[in-house]
Formats: sequence, structure tokens, C-alpha cells
Amino acid sequence: MTSTTLYTGTSGGVFASPDGAGSWSAASIGLPPGTDVRGLAIDPMTPPTVIAGTEGGGAFMMLNTADNWGPLNLGLTNNRVHALRVDSTTSSIYAGTCGGGMFVLQ
Repeated sequence: MTSTTLYTGTSGGVFASPDGAGSWSAASIGLPPGTDVRGLAIDPMTPPTVIAGTEGGGAFMMLNTADNWGPLNLGLTNNRVHALRVDSTTSSIYAGTCGGGMFVLQ
């Protein structure tokens, strides 16, 4: 990941562009097949850390810059995560769910 890397969430997972949208490739290793990504957030304290909110799969965190994802659902009782925000001072992750409230993932 560089300062020009862009990420987008789609109904088919996450895609990344390392060259400022010049080209795109799948970046969904570790996400279940066909994952519908509804929100993305980047930790401003550690920019290689990207979090994805999904429709029905919960939240996932990119574990390294090789686009490998792992689940981040401890304490999350609603897996329809549509909004994400990372606190710039604590790196706490706020997850807004569809019909299930707001959660803090740490």
C-alpha cells in the first residue's frame, strides 16, 4: 500500500488500485466468495490497516499489505456492517450495522 493506493468495496469483494485508479485488481484474499462489501475504512495511525464492513459477513481487517483479510467480529452481534470509522487517536473501530446498532471493535 502506498499513498496512491485506492480501495473500493463492491458486491464482489474489495478491489485495489496501486496507481491512483489507473488499474484495478481483486484484493479479497480471505474474504468469503461473493462478499458484498458495504463500507471501508483506513486506520489513519497505521495506513496499511484497512477494515471492510460486509452485508451479512461482519467486519474484516486486512492483515498485511498482501491484501489478506481476516474476520474482526468479536462482540459483533449484527453482521450487516454498513458504516465504519477508525478513531484517529485510539485506533478504535466503530461499526454501524443495519438494524443492529453501533459497535466499538478494539
